[in-house]
Formats: sequence, C-alpha cells, structure tokens
Amino acid sequence: MALIHNNRPFDPDAIPSPVVGIALDAHQHDSGMHQHRKGQLLYAPSGCINFAFEQSISILPPTRAVWIPANTPHQAVMTKVVAYRSLYFDATEFQCPQQVRTIKVNALLKALINKMALWEWDTEPQQMRNTNALFWEEFNQLRHTICSLPCPRIVAFVI
Repeated sequence: MALIHNNRPFDPDAIPSPVVGIALDAHQHDSGMHQHRKGQLLYAPSGCINFAFEQSISILPPTRAVWIPANTPHQAVMTKVVAYRSLYFDATEFQCPQQVRTIKVNALLKALINKMALWEWDTEPQQMRNTNALFWEEFNQLRHTICSLPCPRIVAFVI
C-alpha cells in the first residue's frame, strides 16, 4: 500500500509488483500531465475527480471508474476531499485494454478495488491470482461509456 508524500513523487513503475494499489483521502491535488508504463484504474468511492487527456476532459463521479492504458498522458485534479483509489497493472502480466474506458462500478467491483488498493506491494503474485482473475472477469463484463468532452487543440498564431 502506498504512502504518498508531498515532497516525493509517487512512481508506480518503480515498484516491481504486477499490481500496485493506493488508497488515500486527497484534496486540492493536481497530478499534472503525466503517464505510466503500467495501466491504471482510477476510482473515487466518494468525491469527484476532474481528469484530462491530451484532447478531452471529464468529471469522474463516485459511480464510475476510468481505465487509463499504459503510456497514456493524463491529469487528475481534485479540489475537494476525495476518497482516492488507484490500481496500476503491469501490461506485460495482464491483458489490459488498449483504449480509455469509463465504467459504472457495481458492488463487487467496488469491493475488489478497495481490497486491491490496500494490498502490500510485496505480496506474492500467487496470492493475488484469484482476486486479479475475478477483477478482470468483472471489469470486462461491464459496459463502458464515454463520459468526456473533446477539447480543441490550440494553435499558436505567428504575427
């Protein structure tokens, strides 16, 4: 489980575990535009997260989670207290989706996300196997929706 400090950036790619989870209460946080080598599931069981990709913006309510594929630039912004959950999956270990997906979180998926977000990072992959399999089975059965607004690219004019 992550201990995140304001003076030290969190890097899930530096952790050798195939699944890295974090759970925390955050407020007034801006991750800045960044990306990971691991795919990320972002979920907030309470509070809303504003997030952006290179060409779209969205608000993530407590009923939804967003899948962010590996190497996808994104930004998360929280202006109020948010119960933040994030799972990072090694794309070489799992068959992760290659596109951004927003899904409605049901009770089972919510329980799995909360459990996995609290895993110790040195947990043996064998101990995670059944939970991971159930997570992906449930995740892949849920319909995904588009919950973002496209943003125009700003072109600089030279005079």
